[in-house]
Amino acid sequence: KRSNDCILHNGVIITAHTGNMQGDAMSSVSFCRSMSSIYSATKNAAVGVTAAAIHDDFAHVAQTDQNIAAALVFEQQCRDHHLEVNYPKSFVLWPYADAPVPSRLAQFAVERGMPVTIGAVKYLGSAVGCHSGHRADIIHGLLMEKVTKLRQVIMNPLVPSQLLIHVLQQCGVSIANFTAARAPP
Repeated sequence: KRSNDCILHNGVIITAHTGNMQGDAMSSVSFCRSMSSIYSATKNAAVGVTAAAIHDDFAHVAQTDQNIAAALVFEQQCRDHHLEVNYPKSFVLWPYADAPVPSRLAQFAVERGMPVTIGAVKYLGSAVGCHSGHRADIIHGLLMEKVTKLRQVIMNPLVPSQLLIHVLQQCGVSIANFTAARAPP
């Protein structure tokens, strides 16, 4: 089903009063456009904030006080746009396993019901953080998930051998590339 009231002019969405239908080809473009001002305001909340967004996965990195300032701007921007932040699905990563989480950062997370992860965390199919041991554990878990699924297909007696060759070429190579790109040296 098509979007309602969506007009593009020189690549800019003029209006999308009623939003998009699930599965609409314009839905991801509309969502990204609708969130860009919120993401930009968050990034510009304090000096030294680095931010990245892939659709609804948004991350920002900075020193503790700047990071909290950015998160507060994000909260306010969401409220202003009548959006609700799902805090239990969010997280705070303290990337240093050998240093305590600053109390103001821990308090900020607790007040919102966000988990605090120490060392490294699984994020967008990879591992993010400074603790190489935690990152390696995450990568190992991700790799085992992929290998287990591939093994189930390979061992299925109903899958013809001609198809297995293609599965191994496509999936086996992808798993090897995934591991090589993300595993610590």
